[in-house]
Amino acid sequence: MMSASIQQLINRIQQFQQIGNLTEAERIGRDALLTTPNSPELLSAIAVVASQAGRHDEALTLLQRATDLAPDNYIHLFNLGSVYAAKEQFQAAEACFRKVLSISSALPEGFFNLGNSLKDQGRLDDAVIAYRKALQLRSSYAAAWSNLGSAYIQLTKLADAKTAIKRALALNPKSPSALNNLANISRNEGDLPGALQHAVNALAINPNFADAYFTLGSALIASLDYKQGILAYEKVAALKPASKSVLFELVNAYGACGSHAGIVSALERLLQADPHDARAQLYLGITQMERGFYDEASRAFAASLESIDNPAARIRQALTIPPIVGSAEEIREIRQRLDARLDELLDQPGLVADPYSSQLGPNFFLAYHGVNNRLIQSKIARLYRKYAPSLNFVAPHCNRAPQPKPRIRVGFVSKYIYRHSVAISFGSVVSALSEMTDLELFLISTTGHNSDSVKEMYSDYKGTFVCIPTSLPYAQQGVAALELDALVYLDLGMDPFTFLLAFARLAPAQYVMGGHPDTTGIDTVDYFLSSKDAEVEDSDHHYSEKLVRLAAGGFNFQRPKLPSVFKARTEVGFPKGGNIYFCPMMLQKLHPDFDAAISRILQLDETGYIVLCESFQHPRWGDLIRKRLDMSVDPAVRQRVLFIPWIHNSEDFASAIENSSVILDPFHFGIGTTGALTLALGKPLVTMPGEFVRGRVGFLFCKLMGTLECVAATVEDYANKAVAIAKDQGLRESLSSRIRQNNHLIFENSQSADELAVLLKSIAMGDTSKSN
Repeated sequence: MMSASIQQLINRIQQFQQIGNLTEAERIGRDALLTTPNSPELLSAIAVVASQAGRHDEALTLLQRATDLAPDNYIHLFNLGSVYAAKEQFQAAEACFRKVLSISSALPEGFFNLGNSLKDQGRLDDAVIAYRKALQLRSSYAAAWSNLGSAYIQLTKLADAKTAIKRALALNPKSPSALNNLANISRNEGDLPGALQHAVNALAINPNFADAYFTLGSALIASLDYKQGILAYEKVAALKPASKSVLFELVNAYGACGSHAGIVSALERLLQADPHDARAQLYLGITQMERGFYDEASRAFAASLESIDNPAARIRQALTIPPIVGSAEEIREIRQRLDARLDELLDQPGLVADPYSSQLGPNFFLAYHGVNNRLIQSKIARLYRKYAPSLNFVAPHCNRAPQPKPRIRVGFVSKYIYRHSVAISFGSVVSALSEMTDLELFLISTTGHNSDSVKEMYSDYKGTFVCIPTSLPYAQQGVAALELDALVYLDLGMDPFTFLLAFARLAPAQYVMGGHPDTTGIDTVDYFLSSKDAEVEDSDHHYSEKLVRLAAGGFNFQRPKLPSVFKARTEVGFPKGGNIYFCPMMLQKLHPDFDAAISRILQLDETGYIVLCESFQHPRWGDLIRKRLDMSVDPAVRQRVLFIPWIHNSEDFASAIENSSVILDPFHFGIGTTGALTLALGKPLVTMPGEFVRGRVGFLFCKLMGTLECVAATVEDYANKAVAIAKDQGLRESLSSRIRQNNHLIFENSQSADELAVLLKSIAMGDTSKSN
């Protein structure tokens, strides 16, 4: 039995510990150990202080001594389990709590902490059993009710979660854990304001509650408040600097914000703590490849697979390809390797439980190779279905006979409902459809709809906004509950989450539009909606989906606001003299075949300049393009290929186009919404249409504007046309006049909504003839 003097010392240690004076608490304990070195109670008390100070390894050493001295004292084992949990060694924590319960089988706290260790391992059903046992022993255990609710949230059992959390709050209205669980429920139900408010309430009670900062950060990022969202995640990293799980959450947060520098910084912190962490090395490989650091990416992938050979890492290593390529031959080699690796993976066993958190997603850069992607995208989709069966969700109503409804229920899905090329292209069409009385529209997004940017893009939208979380089970169930007749993805291939969501059957008829103009390969996407005038005669074989050629194109661009005064050419980074051939595209669009056109234009125009834009995300991309141009462009003209920083300001971007002699549309993936601004300014563009729709939008624009003389058939023809327009002011003015006269055709294209409405209603009614 512990002596009275030892008990008094421990009481003093705990008093200082409770007021946050860990230094004094530990001094008292260390001094006492000098005279009583073998007191398990003192060792345990000092260990708790050391762990609270973040010195978990030291705490483990002290607690091991305490348990050796008093092996049947469950308190020391309990503390040992808590330190293992703090170190995120959850299996070791589980073993400790099971041993605690073998000594004291009626200890509610033992079952509660066992439940926590099981939940942290992802063994949610077992965790529920443990929490239920704790509550059988103590029905008023508010923390157990709260964590039971948290487990139910992860099991996507929201009704059970709400019941448990309601009970927790009845017992303890100021429970930060229960309030944060309410925030998580709101987040999963798409109520971002509710999630924010509940998380703030939790933090008002406990300003150092890490989990509430996670919830707050997630809701802020979904609301497009990236700065405050990242600050919330960084706050957790400051509170738990040694936590790998926290740093992984920070990695994901930076990923959601598109900050690759932030991702690398967080991963470097992870790898400093554990250089052999396979998951961190995998994420680093993915990120470094996208940034353009190919050797570093290869080393990271190799290190990941050396540590743990898991299916997700094998898939991601196989599918991760360079964004900038050096030659057409390199493209062929990349695709051959990828195809062979896919065949190998399809013959191997494996399971990916959570495809989104495992970094599965679209192979975005395949679209820029200038090759038919139908077969390879279909093979990737089969691979995902094989390894990730959670993708194969089917909404219950899709298995039932259709019921007559007063209105056709149509969902539109996109992450990009804010100012983005997707919203600029299709926002007006969706808004027009929402005003039709025989359609009931739902705009579904992981992005909240209350930001100014979303309100600008969808100011006339009359339907329902549905915010889904980045949790596939919740998103699948949430969309299924709408019982849609048709589901239209505005884009597939850019955002990993919506790409994975498309594997589910959530409506009897599912479509994709050209927000990312390439086939998906996904067999639950039934129709690809494209423009009749942008497709070639035999383009059906480009798609795994059934191709629908829309006469009106399916788009209606929002007319851009133009500056009242344009900046001078030197103010936007152009040289003072000479013709400007501006190619204002992201650098992944610059296929190696386009280099010949760059070289030839400058050979024909001895005073001209070709101006390209640096990547605003990846500075390395510009270096890779410059290195390629050094090899592919005539050395005599190479110095007249200029790079300017990416222009973020819309008025400055308009000024740059206005100061250009001609806009160059690259091949084989060409202009998109930049074309809308170009045409709004009446600026001629030169294009050479390719085989695939992603390289034929410039041709579509020229056809609509009546400027087919800007359409080239060969590289030589392309260069000749560009130079002729740049050098002939009269030709430029004639083209500009026609463009200004006709550009209303892309800004006042109300026929797109009418045509889509007929198509959606006819297919929902069982008539597929309109899809031909």
